[in-house]
Amino acid sequence: MKFSYDALWQDTAALMRAHLPLVIAIAGVFLFLPDLLLSHFFPQPEGHRNADAMIAAMNAYVAASWPWHLVNLAINLVGTLAILVLVLDPHLPTVGAAIARGARLLPRYLLAYFLSGLIVAFAFFVVAVPALQFLSMRVFVLALPALAAPALYLYARFLPLASILVVEGQGNPVRLIRRSLELTRNVGPALLGMFVILLVAFLVVMLIVVAVLRALLVLAFGTQLGGFLLLIAYTAVLTGFTVMLILLGAAVYRKLTAPAAEGGIA
Repeated sequence: MKFSYDALWQDTAALMRAHLPLVIAIAGVFLFLPDLLLSHFFPQPEGHRNADAMIAAMNAYVAASWPWHLVNLAINLVGTLAILVLVLDPHLPTVGAAIARGARLLPRYLLAYFLSGLIVAFAFFVVAVPALQFLSMRVFVLALPALAAPALYLYARFLPLASILVVEGQGNPVRLIRRSLELTRNVGPALLGMFVILLVAFLVVMLIVVAVLRALLVLAFGTQLGGFLLLIAYTAVLTGFTVMLILLGAAVYRKLTAPAAEGGIA
């Protein structure tokens, strides 16, 4: 199948325009707000020059915050599924009905989410760990984009995973992952390219936010308030990127299942 980046982007943008107020409402409650609160009350430890000190700080951070990260993930995923129900269900459900269905689908999606995450992580570590044995740390960091390519490729092929669950109602996480891989079999490189474009755009925006807004906000409002406003801006950009990936996954699913998708939602 020939994949057009322009057509895929147009479909993604069309989904956003058609459902913008409701998508913003759900994303604000289920993505933005939980991420903001988690980042505010459990800020990640600052960097250390000493590797042992950094590892100890990260271990302490994980030990103190992992239950809240899990709660945050569950809330995020309910929001993800609710957005997909809104944009993919031809019966135009209410926000409340979309959220309720997202909550019902959460247990099945959690299993598929963690399993797909393990597959992506394995694809990275199976390449990165041997590379660490032969490359200096500086060279390893420079080579990181190439080393991460297999993992990013698999991640891109899992983009329609949640959409498959929402539309087809596939409950078995293994079959859900297999369905996503089968669906994207011939378009993996194209999906990787689209994902990399979005990722680069996100990183550029984040650099601008950090480089420009940090100095302005701290200068105007002081360290404490300025830092919190910067965190709000950072979280807003991250939420926007997440929503674009959710809608991109929906657009990919619609593209790859055009005849079947017209039949309704499971």
